[in-house]
Amino acid sequence: MADKNIPVGPVEPTPDDQQEFDEKIRDNYPKNRIIGIIHGIMHFTGLGFYWPNTVIPKFVFDITGSDFLVGLTTSMAFGMNQLAQLFGSALVEHMAVKKRPLLYYGLLSRAPWLLIALSVMFLSREYTFPVFLLLYIVANACMGLYLLVWTDLMSKIIPIEFRGSYFGVRNFLASSATALAGIAAGRIIEAYLYPTGYAISFFIAFLVMTADLFVLSRTTEVPSLKVNPQISVGNKIKSIPTYFAKDRNFAMYCFIRSFSNISRAGFPFYILAAASRLNLTPQESAATVGTFTFALLVVQTIGNLVWGYFSQKRGWKAPLELSCLLVGVISFIVPSLNSMAGFITAVAVSGLSNSGFMLPSMNILMEFGKPESRPSYIGIANGVSAIGAFISPLLAGLIAETYSYNELFYFIGAASILSYILMRYYVIDPRFVKEEEMPDIEVNNNT
Repeated sequence: MADKNIPVGPVEPTPDDQQEFDEKIRDNYPKNRIIGIIHGIMHFTGLGFYWPNTVIPKFVFDITGSDFLVGLTTSMAFGMNQLAQLFGSALVEHMAVKKRPLLYYGLLSRAPWLLIALSVMFLSREYTFPVFLLLYIVANACMGLYLLVWTDLMSKIIPIEFRGSYFGVRNFLASSATALAGIAAGRIIEAYLYPTGYAISFFIAFLVMTADLFVLSRTTEVPSLKVNPQISVGNKIKSIPTYFAKDRNFAMYCFIRSFSNISRAGFPFYILAAASRLNLTPQESAATVGTFTFALLVVQTIGNLVWGYFSQKRGWKAPLELSCLLVGVISFIVPSLNSMAGFITAVAVSGLSNSGFMLPSMNILMEFGKPESRPSYIGIANGVSAIGAFISPLLAGLIAETYSYNELFYFIGAASILSYILMRYYVIDPRFVKEEEMPDIEVNNNT
């Protein structure tokens, strides 16, 4: 239940209360900034040992030999990650303090990696994939709940005037750590191959990402001045049309962002396309895990600084637009590549576009709606995006398996350019919408 001392519903905090709250946030910011950056470095180091766009696709293909199952795995993972956030908003929006549920969901999202490492090491190949898929889906669903609460917490403890530079620096350092972890993962997999190399890599991911929760627990959080009433998950879902009807700009953003997931559907297939086109041996193919992860993340690291600085004045929508355009252009070039250098360059450009998608798509949600409704905005946006996140990789896998990698990248190129046009001309950046112009949205268990 919500803290009985925190206003619920239409009760508004006084200007003095708001001023005191803002002062506390700014006083705590120097400490929270350091904690947040250290946490980001550790979290993304762990993530580098199972990077979803390189390590996981190669792992699934090594077990199954199927492009479709690579797409299915990505589809199920991304879809559940974002769909869980739709349900999660009803679980936390009424809470004035978010740190405890954040740590709880964080632990649940990390525990499956220990089980994945053990199953890869000790189960026979015929059972490994179904067990892995189940655990991977659970890990991503819990990570979705974790990210929902984390994003809401960050919107509260990081003042808006510092967000561009803060997340730019944080993600720059975090992506640098991920790149180094990706190299290490590639070396481990190249040295030990399946299953030992993957088991070691996944176990290291579990250890590092569990340790980062301790760092995150040191964050100082000020209780919210106002929260929405607690409502059931069912009524929260029923309230979605209300949000869309009252905030048409938000509705347009949600549906266009869902469609733009097609822009990211090709990432898992760069490594597979290169292996096929260049006729790589199993050892050479394993080595590309580290090479591609490093290339993707080094440029993504630089991109985080560029996009963070760019968005400080321009808002978060412009990087989203440009990331779709970049993917569109490079996707039309990929079918003509016939060298490892060419593929590495394509992966690097994709890394730049990926940072232009990931960083803004998270941060722009901190600026839609009023603070008390922010978990709903985050959950709804990511829940609707789950439709595209589920369909896009599945469709990509089907196209690759039924036709070829060339047709897949042509399709992604056309869809990405269309995404750019839609985002450019049909969405207003919420950074430039005044708070008094934002709709008041009240929902309850009678909704």
